Amino acid sequence: MQMDNIHLIIPFKGLDMAKSRLSPFLSPNERRKLSLAMLLDVLVSSKKSGAFTEIHVVTPDPSITRLLREVNFIIEQPPYDLNKAVQLGIDFCMRRNADAVLILHADLPFIKPEDVLNIIELSKQNREIIVISQSKSGGTNALLIKPPDIIPPQFGEDSFKRHVSSSRAKGILVRTYASPTVEIDIDHPSALLTEGLILGENTKKVVTELKLSF
Repeated sequence: MQMDNIHLIIPFKGLDMAKSRLSPFLSPNERRKLSLAMLLDVLVSSKKSGAFTEIHVVTPDPSITRLLREVNFIIEQPPYDLNKAVQLGIDFCMRRNADAVLILHADLPFIKPEDVLNIIELSKQNREIIVISQSKSGGTNALLIKPPDIIPPQFGEDSFKRHVSSSRAKGILVRTYASPTVEIDIDHPSALLTEGLILGENTKKVVTELKLSF
């Protein structure tokens, strides 16, 4: 069920640039297939949650617009910069009167609709709040900001600490959402085979096709 005017922002480097950390293990074409599959699975879970008024993919790659439907595209001028892309998305959502934005990375192949709904449920605790999910490397894999302009995006190394510190410095309530389906970084193919977690259908298909076994 849709709650308030919540927008989803997914920054995406583009098919040729995505998942460069996997280059020692996968060919460029394999990385393109995997990146698209993971993005599709994030979109599928997000749509199934029914939580969003609008969904936006921010990317410098216009070719991706031909592959996805029912998504708004915000084309970022290259070179790609994650925080610039997220801010571009936030500015767009603000112009469309979003009450809150949820930023999800495009490489969360285990994420479920329940994760999205749990994050949004936590955001109901206050009028000004951030809800954040830490990645295993100390980054930020999910960030809900309500209202959207109360803190700037600070993604990158150790971004979890930066987001939390800057929020608390402004007196903004911080809630964390911890779930293995959100916290795993896909920086090595073995992460796709994490025991006990179920891949999204698109990613599972590509993993099977590529016969990944690490």
